[in-house]
Order: sequence, then C-alpha cells, then structure tokens
Amino acid sequence: MAYCLPIPDPEGQVIATYGVPLVLQHACLLRGSATLGQGPDGAPVIHCHATFADAQGTVRGGHVLTERTVVGPRPVSVLVTALDAISLRLGFDPETRLHMLRPSQAQGPAHG
Repeated sequence: MAYCLPIPDPEGQVIATYGVPLVLQHACLLRGSATLGQGPDGAPVIHCHATFADAQGTVRGGHVLTERTVVGPRPVSVLVTALDAISLRLGFDPETRLHMLRPSQAQGPAHG
C-alpha cells in the first residue's frame, strides 16, 4: 500500500500539501474513511484516509494513494451512505486554493 502525510506547503501557496509517498508491504487496514466523487471528466475519484498496521504491527496512518494500493485476500467491510440529489465533484476551492471534492447538483439518478 502507498500513503502520504500532509506537510506545510514549502512554497506557501496553499494551506498544506502532501509529502513524498511512503510504501508498505503486507499492511493491515484497521480503520478508514473514504469519499467517492467524480473528476472533471466524470471518472471516479476516491479520497481516503486510513489507519493501518505495518508488517511489524506498528500503527500508521495517512492519505491512502488508492491508485497505488491493492486490497489483498482478506475481506474489507465497508459502510456506504449515498447522498440523494448531491454529487461530489473534484474542483478548485478558492478559500483553500486546493482541488477538492465539492458538492454539486447530481446529474441523472442519484444511485441505483
């Protein structure tokens, strides 16, 4: 699994940024929170923070790099909550000067 930690922006342009990716082999998920949204092109986007144990049992946590993380053979239980008439789309937030998932009017059926 790959994850990173927030750090102050060295250029002072945004409130925070992410540090270099950290990679763990044989990590075990303890808890997590993920938000599913859509990118500008409508492709799925997952923003996930989690705590996990490394192979030695040390508890770690951070922003999970979902595109570089593979779920292994052990099942992962999830609780899903759908928002009717609202979708979350990746967009620029002028207050924080970051790209983040922002609520918008849902297009088409809410869920199905």
